[in-house]
Amino acid sequence: MKSDLDGRRTRATEVLSFNCVGRKLESNYVMKLSRQIIETEWPLTGVQFVKTTPGKDKRITVYVKSNKGECIFKIAHRKKTEKILKKDTTVLRFLQKKKFKASPGILETRNGHLYKRINDRLVYAMEYIHGITPKSSPKVWHELGKVVASLHLIKPPQSLRSAFTVASQRAKMLKLAGRFKVESRYIDIVKKLPNLAMLPQSMIHTDVAVNNVIQKPDGSLVLVDWDDAGKGPSVLDIGFVLTSFLTSKLKFESAKAIAFFTGYRSVRKMPEVEKRFAVDAGLLFGLSYSIHERRGFDPGYWRWTQYVAAHRDIFEKVLKSTK
Repeated sequence: MKSDLDGRRTRATEVLSFNCVGRKLESNYVMKLSRQIIETEWPLTGVQFVKTTPGKDKRITVYVKSNKGECIFKIAHRKKTEKILKKDTTVLRFLQKKKFKASPGILETRNGHLYKRINDRLVYAMEYIHGITPKSSPKVWHELGKVVASLHLIKPPQSLRSAFTVASQRAKMLKLAGRFKVESRYIDIVKKLPNLAMLPQSMIHTDVAVNNVIQKPDGSLVLVDWDDAGKGPSVLDIGFVLTSFLTSKLKFESAKAIAFFTGYRSVRKMPEVEKRFAVDAGLLFGLSYSIHERRGFDPGYWRWTQYVAAHRDIFEKVLKSTK
């Protein structure tokens, strides 16, 4: 849901207000971000607010126009720590320096920083990517396979390691399982997940999905939503995508899966060890989504996860068949 300010220029003293379907967003969204603050902290002039979009985890995205083109300002949730945001923004800067075209560029502040604390919120700016969210089709997945494989060819430093690991997620899941009523089989699968830490490492995204893709007018794809990205086992992205082709109705979209991995293998050869543990990596995500800190246990996701665990062969067949 968006609030369109019609591209009107704001005075330096005006404050951008956030509204959603005619009502104010809850207080966690409210943030004073004026034209004056932006032009003081970032190398931009002629700033015009265009629209605002509330995102997941109570984040805010602000789209602005300026003398240097269009930018997106991301206002993090208050619970987002500076340590995590520093890593997230450094990942984007690292990819920018590596000339990886499928990630948005980040705009440094006038002082050369990647983000700025404004009151009690952390704010950073990225280039605005013109394009659309493409439809989920074999053709799009084939191209996305090439993008992900190119990402996996990049070897980041240890300082950019992703916090999303089997160990961290296992601890979180078992803690929540103790709080909510869950089936014993859930705990059993969680405990038996392999660590994966010794598998080949690369830059990983951790949330490769069509709804996290922008297709530019020239047809090229850009991945967005780089939270949790960093150095980690490549198999985490591979397993996430592989099992995501199983719909909520437990139908496996094999044509899309084959298209993705055909594209992937045209850029990067997948080691046999990754093929062996890909389904386990997919299970990690399914198990994580099956239990939530506020909502508790999710029967729908748990049903999906159990199907993955019981039908490993249909997923592994794709990895064996694509060349």
